[in-house]
Amino acid sequence: TDGFFLLSRKPIDKFDWSMVKGKEIIGFRQGSNPLVFLETVLRKHGIDPQKDVKLLNQIGIPARAGAWMAGQGEYGIFLEPEAGELVRNGKGHIVASVGHEVGQVDYTVFTSTNKYIRDNPKVIQAWTNVVARAEKYVQDTPAATLAPEIASFFPGLEQQGIIDAIERYKQYQIWKTTPLVTPEAMNQLQDMLIASEVMKDAARVKYEDVAMPEFARQAKP
Repeated sequence: TDGFFLLSRKPIDKFDWSMVKGKEIIGFRQGSNPLVFLETVLRKHGIDPQKDVKLLNQIGIPARAGAWMAGQGEYGIFLEPEAGELVRNGKGHIVASVGHEVGQVDYTVFTSTNKYIRDNPKVIQAWTNVVARAEKYVQDTPAATLAPEIASFFPGLEQQGIIDAIERYKQYQIWKTTPLVTPEAMNQLQDMLIASEVMKDAARVKYEDVAMPEFARQAKP
């Protein structure tokens, strides 16, 4: 699901989403998944994203952390490792997980053409097995063991920062534990897109038209 965290400027012992009402929140660009997820959480808690808060969605992605540190926004959504870095530098406090609030939505999927799947079912199955194996390994392995294995993807970031990020994602159940794409997750994503006016209801797709779950069901981690 979504990996963004909501940051506040001051520590909050018992955060409630009603606290963001009337506040400025650094969001994300219009039509993006992070913004759709945030708007979904706001509506879940009875907050109208268009009327009850001021979403700052015009800030460029590379400039978001700088804008936050310059004083823009009373709250903001940030992804790891950026969120953790802001916390460690005393520039913010994580008060909620957007993805944990929304629940399971298959944020990223692997796709292929019908022809390739038909001609190469063994390759597709082997690939799916590898994904399942990786998901199980991440689930079962301590963050301190995982951190050195992914450190090369985050140059300049201290290992403790990587450990903290992994532990947060595990705590909030951000990562999937199975490669199976479910109808519920797909339908929820479409509901969210429609509610945020990114997609029209008439454009809904049927699960069986775009998903082939048999490879995930047969996956051997």
